[in-house]
Amino acid sequence: MYARVIKAVFGPDSAWEVQHIVNVLAAKSKQMNGFIDVVLLADYENGEYESISWWETRDDAFLSYKAIADQLKEMVGDNIQWEPTVQIFEVYRPKSIDMV
Repeated sequence: MYARVIKAVFGPDSAWEVQHIVNVLAAKSKQMNGFIDVVLLADYENGEYESISWWETRDDAFLSYKAIADQLKEMVGDNIQWEPTVQIFEVYRPKSIDMV
């Protein structure tokens, strides 16, 4: 399994906007090959966000980002303090932890 992390800083008072963007892109991602799940980590006070999505393969994570990148940039527009960063990680789950 692989995780794609998109980090962005919008600044304060951006919660509704960021949640809207994540909701729209999550709905699109859900229809893509290899999608497993997505969450948003939010520091609402400082306007810092990380979207973490899980994918079956590295290619799924990469190709799905290519498919949403233009829409993400359009939705973000000038409301962001700097360009979002994107990283893909291989996921390791410790053997001693039962996941629900």
